[in-house]
Amino acid sequence: MYIFVPFAESTCGIEQFRCNNGKCIPNKWRCDRESDCADGSDEAPGLCMNVCNHFTFRCDNGEQCLPRSWICDGDPDCRDGSDELECSKQKSYS
Repeated sequence: MYIFVPFAESTCGIEQFRCNNGKCIPNKWRCDRESDCADGSDEAPGLCMNVCNHFTFRCDNGEQCLPRSWICDGDPDCRDGSDELECSKQKSYS
């Protein structure tokens, strides 16, 4: 026999993110620019500001994550300038 409790707190696994509404989603879905939580909590600006994923570049100082399109664009966006390092190597191969 199962008892359904409509608003019970859910416990998510170690590889999961718990949405504000209690739903568990895979960690890799958090901050992927697609809302997977019905309440949008997996894409909240404060949560996603410094989260890196396969769409982003992590600055060498580890403090920032930027869109990959900002790498080697002639404008240093990382505080440490690491998004503009070694650009001549990258451009010579493209």
